[in-house]
Amino acid sequence: AIAAATLDGCEQFNSQDLSCTVWACAVLQLMDTPLLDAISAPSMPKIYQADPQSLSNMAWADAPLAWCHEPLLAVLSSAAMAKLNELILQDLTITLWAFAKLLVHDWPLIDSLSA
Repeated sequence: AIAAATLDGCEQFNSQDLSCTVWACAVLQLMDTPLLDAISAPSMPKIYQADPQSLSNMAWADAPLAWCHEPLLAVLSSAAMAKLNELILQDLTITLWAFAKLLVHDWPLIDSLSA
């Protein structure tokens, strides 16, 4: 019932709402692909407005579920690079851990962090 309600309303969620919803799915080990796919679509344009913690939370949440939504991860990477000067060490390590856990080799992100 909660997933169905989320599916109907996720277009209206802000970036933090979307991040927290994916995070909650991960914590509950709820691998609901239709729900996660529905959340990813409205998330992508809103990710650039997300705060650094929401970025890292969304990346982290994908890893325990082994949910590798490549378009979403590409946008997360791009947003992380754009906000590099705002990210704290915890945001960076969580994001990199998630990409590594998902076996996503995002060389532009890695190179931007090592510069």
